[in-house]
Amino acid sequence: MSDETVTSVRERLRNPSGGMNTDVFLYVILGVDFAIAGAIALALQPGVALWIVPAVVGIPLAAFWLITMIMWKPWERRFPAMPQRTDAVVKLGQSVTLGRIGNMNNCIALAADANYLHMIPFSMMRVVGARVVSVPWDRFTEVGAASKFKFMPTKGVIDGRIRFAAPEWAMGVGRAGRC
Repeated sequence: MSDETVTSVRERLRNPSGGMNTDVFLYVILGVDFAIAGAIALALQPGVALWIVPAVVGIPLAAFWLITMIMWKPWERRFPAMPQRTDAVVKLGQSVTLGRIGNMNNCIALAADANYLHMIPFSMMRVVGARVVSVPWDRFTEVGAASKFKFMPTKGVIDGRIRFAAPEWAMGVGRAGRC
């Protein structure tokens, strides 16, 4: 096992072993949306484009900022970013449940190493201020058994009270380290 660590997002995501790159998908959708809204605004009235096109970009940014402030920042304060081992298993576009209502579907890259479960927000959330969250495996007071269905997340409890769920491949790393 390697004892080297990385801290930059680029290095953390260097060698993913699976998952979907949500960043590319989102930027394609936003680019097409921007082009269509701009074309419609210019066709209707050129002056309208001056406020419609910025709104098409501004509204999604405001939504991601709100999600970051309400759902992500409390986790970031509780579990600040820690160095990630270079031998961590990394997968893009993963889904996690943070607490009772915090479902982050397909927009988190997960990196699981022997010490932490690192949650790396996708780039649009990083643009509005989200940073890496590193939950130590020893803070998990409970890690459930793997679901019979591969698409179902594995549930756990952090600090005896915070509900959490993530894919089995990641939670299995934590379970293995606790046994």
